[in-house]
Amino acid sequence: LMAFLRKARKVLQSMLAGESLLLPVIVSGTELLIVLDRITERSFNVVVVQTDAYNGLRYHAVSPTASAPDILFRTCMVLSDVPKKHVLDDVFWMALYNMSVRQHVGDIDKFYDILLPFLTGKPLET
Repeated sequence: LMAFLRKARKVLQSMLAGESLLLPVIVSGTELLIVLDRITERSFNVVVVQTDAYNGLRYHAVSPTASAPDILFRTCMVLSDVPKKHVLDDVFWMALYNMSVRQHVGDIDKFYDILLPFLTGKPLET
C-alpha cells in the first residue's frame, strides 16, 4: 500500500493545470471512482463517482421528478476548488485506501462525513 501511495503522490504532484487522474477505490465493498482535475497550480476539482445506487447515493444530491415517486440521484459529487495541500495530504490517502484494504462497518459514513469534508475544509452540503 505504501509503495502505491508514494507513486500516486508523485503523479498528483506532477499534474499540470488541465490534467486529470482517475483513481479507483473500494469503500464498504462499493466501488467508487475518484476523478482529480487539476484546475490551477493551487487547486483541484475532486469528483466522486458512486457506482452503487443502494449504498452510497444517499450522500449525493437528489432531484424529484415530475412523475413521482421517482427520485433521480446524481451519481457524481463534485468538490470544487479543493486546495492542493489537502489533495496531497498523505493521511487522507492512507485513510481512504486503508478502507479498501480493511473493511469496517460504517466506512461509507466515515468517507462522506469525515474524509470528504477534510478535503473541502467544511461539511458537505445536504
